[in-house]
Amino acid sequence: MDYIEVFQAMLADMRSDLRQWLRGNKEQYLYTEPAGGKDANAVNRLRLCYALAYSEKDIPEKAEAVRALFDAALTAAEQTGAGGESLLLLTAMLKESGDPEPELLYRARMAAGSGYDPAKCRIVPAEEYSLEDCMKAAANTGMTSYLFTLLVCASRMYDDETVRRLRERYAVNGRGA
Repeated sequence: MDYIEVFQAMLADMRSDLRQWLRGNKEQYLYTEPAGGKDANAVNRLRLCYALAYSEKDIPEKAEAVRALFDAALTAAEQTGAGGESLLLLTAMLKESGDPEPELLYRARMAAGSGYDPAKCRIVPAEEYSLEDCMKAAANTGMTSYLFTLLVCASRMYDDETVRRLRERYAVNGRGA
């Protein structure tokens, strides 16, 4: 299995978050006051953003979901000072849906800082992800079993030193490649 297949399997697993949202179980994806300085639902929201962005089927009420999640990610960015991947994916989806509201993008730019540029936000096709992009997504979404599998892929592609650096960068602990 190559790393793109692993990433696609990871995206498929994220669809369970989408199913939860569509069933009305939304609280675990919306902004929650920071616990230890971090939004308690940030990881769940990021998994749902990936599921929405890479869904293979049309999603009923996608625009409403994107808007609600954008508001949650924006509130999180305003409260914690970090925009993160959720805000970037949601911005790309807002742009795809037509006319994103300029005031929302302005709020996002103010909250997320200079690294946030709506013009550069796009949904990158899964096939264009690098191995490290996939590892970053697995680490940021808390999908550690996929992170371990991606490290095994890395061990087939890279030398031991590169694999060691990747293991350290993404905090892959335990036995593995």
